[in-house]
Amino acid sequence: MNLQSTEYSDHKGFAEDLTEGKFSFPIVHGVRADEGNRVIMNVLQKRPTTPTLKHHTIAHLRDKTRSFDHTLKVMKAFEQEVRQEIARLGGNDRLEAIFAALHVEGDAEVDAT
Repeated sequence: MNLQSTEYSDHKGFAEDLTEGKFSFPIVHGVRADEGNRVIMNVLQKRPTTPTLKHHTIAHLRDKTRSFDHTLKVMKAFEQEVRQEIARLGGNDRLEAIFAALHVEGDAEVDAT
């Protein structure tokens, strides 16, 4: 969230994963999706505090490796699996309400594999 959400960054700080050198899911995907390119690793090692390198890295994750799209796709697939499991076990209104509250909108399509 701290890499993509304006609302989150307004309250918690902008791209803190990069500043703290954290290997969050989209960062790991970005590193692995473009192993020959050390852009992300170099930025993580520098732990930038100014926005310039952070914006550059976020653009790389968004446009080059498409890591945010991949993350959303995985989140949607997990959500679908959990909802199916809840239904298989007979349903649970409270869990369904929790998932409704946690649901994230986005454009990523989920493969039915």
